[in-house]
Amino acid sequence: LIGHKYNTSQYTYTSGKLMAPATASVQLYLNVLDSIGDPLIRQDLKISFSPQKPGTKQAVSVSILQVRAISKQDGGACTLLFDQYKQNKGESCFLYSNTFSLGLSFNGTHFIPENKAIAPNVSLESFVASHDKLDLNGKLCMDSSGRTEQIYNRRPSFPVNLWYGSDSTGNAEWLLSKSNSRKASIQYSQLKVQKNAYQLIPLEEIPKNQDPCALVLKSGYLLLGRQSDGQMYRIRLHKP
Repeated sequence: LIGHKYNTSQYTYTSGKLMAPATASVQLYLNVLDSIGDPLIRQDLKISFSPQKPGTKQAVSVSILQVRAISKQDGGACTLLFDQYKQNKGESCFLYSNTFSLGLSFNGTHFIPENKAIAPNVSLESFVASHDKLDLNGKLCMDSSGRTEQIYNRRPSFPVNLWYGSDSTGNAEWLLSKSNSRKASIQYSQLKVQKNAYQLIPLEEIPKNQDPCALVLKSGYLLLGRQSDGQMYRIRLHKP
């Protein structure tokens, strides 16, 4: 079991309101249960974020982390994969901003997180950002009840991150999509390292009335499909 840990000044269950200040870290709890539900391990994890501008000490926005995947290794170690959502000042919704992994080694009694601070991905945040208040791409928003806990396990209505992986040198890669309500289309793009810097690579923009779909193969190849004329369905292969 993994989740956020707040004190009573940051979150109250009766109101369901999150009042956590913008900080450069989040505090998580990690519980391991046995087959009958009894706790074997209870501990806290602290995940730190690097500032947007290197060398500054400014706090980042309020962040929510969702566990995307957990992979186990030999010796009890594991790797946690998180999606990060940020709430900017004055906004009620949380916006997708990053995906990152955190390795945990195991010493026989508790887990030891790797020592690293999570740096923001400016290219990714720029892709998701929008001045349109009605743009719901990558957004987690509360319903009319206003209770914050309802968004921790909710996925965005229009997810941006379709796939996350790494290249042969370990650099993170993304397959991204962005719905454009004005043009009634979906833009597919890749975000990957080229020439020692992250580059956003547009792939295709497909009208929604052509039933677009995306599939990433284990080999890293990407299939983008759309309904063509008549009974034909066109599939295009993109190399990683």
